[in-house]
Amino acid sequence: MPYTMRKVSNKNCYRVSNRRTKRVMSKCTSKKNAQKQMRLLRAIQFNKSFVPRKSTKKGQKQKGGFFGLGAMLGFGTKKQAESTVPLSNTVPGSTTTENTQSNVGQP
Repeated sequence: MPYTMRKVSNKNCYRVSNRRTKRVMSKCTSKKNAQKQMRLLRAIQFNKSFVPRKSTKKGQKQKGGFFGLGAMLGFGTKKQAESTVPLSNTVPGSTTTENTQSNVGQP
C-alpha cells in the first residue's frame, strides 16, 4: 500500500492518503507529522508485528492522571486517610457524638 503526502490547497498543512484506495489517513497536519505518519504506516505494512515504542523523556515524570486527581480529592492510602481529620469536626456548629460527650462533663 503506497502512501502519498500532498499539500492541502490554500492551507499550510498536509494530507496523507493511500494511493490505491484514496483513503485519507491524516487530513490536515504539519509536514513533520505527515512524514511521521507515513513512516508509521510503512512500518505496519512491512512488519505485521510492529509495536510502536512509547517516547518518554528521561528525568521527567508523568503529571496528573488518576493518582494526581485522587490525591487532590483526598483519596489515598489507609495511612493517609487515618491521619486526616474528618470533615464533620471541621464544620463550625456541627454536633457530633464526640462533641456532645466531651461537653457533658464540663460545667
